[in-house]
Amino acid sequence: MAEASADGGLDAVAAAKLHGALLALCQSFAEKAFQSIPEHSLVATARGCIVAVRMPCASGTFILGVLADSSEPIGLTLRESLDAAKDLAAILDTGDAAGQSG
Repeated sequence: MAEASADGGLDAVAAAKLHGALLALCQSFAEKAFQSIPEHSLVATARGCIVAVRMPCASGTFILGVLADSSEPIGLTLRESLDAAKDLAAILDTGDAAGQSG
């Protein structure tokens, strides 16, 4: 678990638990509605967005949670979150950073 926060006010452990719960709720709904597992969820608020991404690693047990304030474009936040999850999964699976996209 890692945390980067400008104000330092975020409890990383609590945020990790909430990201897991958010994706689990989305998964439950997606399985019933589409018989499919979600790759990510996105919640947009007036003050920013919350992204939870299932990391595509071999173990399948990791979630990347990203919080971005409203100064960041939602689409860009989602794209960068998906790319970061892919890169981190490659590192976890192979032990090196060869899968990084920049």
